[in-house]
Amino acid sequence: MHCPKCRAEMVGYQRDGILIEQCTACRAVLIGEYELVKLVETCGCSLPPPLPSNGHGGRAYEGRHRRF
Repeated sequence: MHCPKCRAEMVGYQRDGILIEQCTACRAVLIGEYELVKLVETCGCSLPPPLPSNGHGGRAYEGRHRRF
């Protein structure tokens, strides 16, 4: 897999049964939704509530898009 930010190679590793991928160049970290939920459960943290729907099946937009 290639980094969505800089297109360098990503390296995956397991942490407590959770797959985490990190870019070898810019050090960006990529964690899937399932892995994020498991990570939060493991640390005992809580996730913020989901954003309200925008009426189009997606979430409301609350900021500027960032292009990579």
